[in-house]
Amino acid sequence: MNWQLFTTFLVLTVVLVLVPGPIVTLVISTSATKGVRAGLVTVAGTSSGTSVVLAVIALGLSWILNNAAYLFEVLRWGGAAYLIWLGV
Repeated sequence: MNWQLFTTFLVLTVVLVLVPGPIVTLVISTSATKGVRAGLVTVAGTSSGTSVVLAVIALGLSWILNNAAYLFEVLRWGGAAYLIWLGV
């Protein structure tokens, strides 16, 4: 694993979580209308949801990068077969 890329990914993730956005609006709205406990539950839910999404993205990108050469070969031969089919 490239630790420099992972550190950059982690820093950017923390920045994106801390920057106000729709999630902050949701938390403020929930806290104002339903109380502190509901606001904290919303924070826990949105943070865990964000963590799951980021993990899936990281694993998906890792899979694509690991299999890029194979996928390129499949695409190349598929394109060649398509051109042959068009020629026929």
